[in-house]
Amino acid sequence: MEDIIGDGLVKGLFKLVLTIINFSARVLVFLVIDVCIEIIGWWVGWTTLRVLTFGKYPASKISNYEDTFDLEVFLISLFGLCVLIAIGALSAKLLLAI
Repeated sequence: MEDIIGDGLVKGLFKLVLTIINFSARVLVFLVIDVCIEIIGWWVGWTTLRVLTFGKYPASKISNYEDTFDLEVFLISLFGLCVLIAIGALSAKLLLAI
């Protein structure tokens, strides 16, 4: 009887530890993805849009990331990620053509 209770306790603790590790890994992945999408996408998108619109859009400064509206941050970051994907696709196509 004690072996059954002990085994159940060990399995329960092991399951708890795995759950905590799983949760921590998911939080870490979320933070990494958040940084990649919002920060890198923002910088690339903001710079590209400024060049394409001759400095008119976006009106906010590149350092005012936190003060900009959420929708504007999302759209600029999305544009920046599309630019990065396009650059990667064109680079891959050029490398395969060699």
